[in-house]
Amino acid sequence: MIKKLIFYCLLALPLMAEAQVTVSIQLPAAGMVTKDQLWNLALVNNGNAAETVSISLSLQDAVSGQPVLSATTRSFLLNKGMKLLSVQDVQPVQYNYGSMAFNNTLLPLGSYIACYQVNSIDSKEHPVLAEECVRLNIIPLSPPLLTSPADKSVITTAYPQFTWMPPTPVTMFDDLSYDLSVAEVLPGQSAPEAILYNAPLYVRGMLRVTTDNYPASYSQLEAGKTYVWQVTAKNGVNYAATTEAFTFSLPTDTAKADTVNAAYIVLTGKTAASGINYLNESNLYLKYYSFDPAFEAVIRFTGRNGAIVEERKLRVIYGDNFLKLRLGNKYQKGETYQLEITDLKNNHHSIAFSIK
Repeated sequence: MIKKLIFYCLLALPLMAEAQVTVSIQLPAAGMVTKDQLWNLALVNNGNAAETVSISLSLQDAVSGQPVLSATTRSFLLNKGMKLLSVQDVQPVQYNYGSMAFNNTLLPLGSYIACYQVNSIDSKEHPVLAEECVRLNIIPLSPPLLTSPADKSVITTAYPQFTWMPPTPVTMFDDLSYDLSVAEVLPGQSAPEAILYNAPLYVRGMLRVTTDNYPASYSQLEAGKTYVWQVTAKNGVNYAATTEAFTFSLPTDTAKADTVNAAYIVLTGKTAASGINYLNESNLYLKYYSFDPAFEAVIRFTGRNGAIVEERKLRVIYGDNFLKLRLGNKYQKGETYQLEITDLKNNHHSIAFSIK
């Protein structure tokens, strides 16, 4: 029985070789990919006769398994031997989109599984001549870049503001957001080890802007310690890119200097209702909630009879803003001053203050 099975297999080998086609996918393992690049293929016809074929493509999300794109080429003649293909060789291509985000030239960021089928047009008995799948990781050319606090910097506030630059090209994203994480660096640890293994002191997710303030409601960062921070860019729920891990530290006298940070004055729209806020030092700490997208606000200080003492420009983000304003020698003890911020809807938010 075994001898007969081997005999029949040997008889079938020439028929198998005649119809054998292999497909090799010529795509980058990671980086930016255009829809046209999906058709950079190498086909090898190991048979003795030419085949009329078409190629079908199925692209699905590697995480969810959801189909996001399918496509079918025109039919073309595949001669014996190897044939290198590009989009010009298979046009016109009929696309079907599971998501309109794939209607653009560049594929959206994310991880995908691309599966190809080479279909025989001549043969009805063996319509599929070859199948091959490959994983695609679409990532930006440049990840987000951390700007402040700078790497290995020494800062003077226990409630820092974190800022970074977006990934490029930003047009690859249709739902860009950021996750921010801050952790302590223990003795003997590198920055990547600390951000990976240590419990975070502060985490903020789904940020839509490239700045975030360490909140006053959290325990202040301790003087003499080193901290690490990192930002992860996401496109929707999909991971896109991660920044380097930057470290910063606080000098030993920072805790004493920033003790008053726990007492932030809430900036409201009713000065009279909030009364006069008395300061024990020349720093003014404000908590201001903005309902507007990020903008450059003008902070106006006025004194007696409404005379303008000074104006400052400060970037304000959506949500909570914790502001530390240093008051110079323009402000005299015992005098009452008013601070005012006007939002994008022309609403005025103000407080009155006096230095003891």
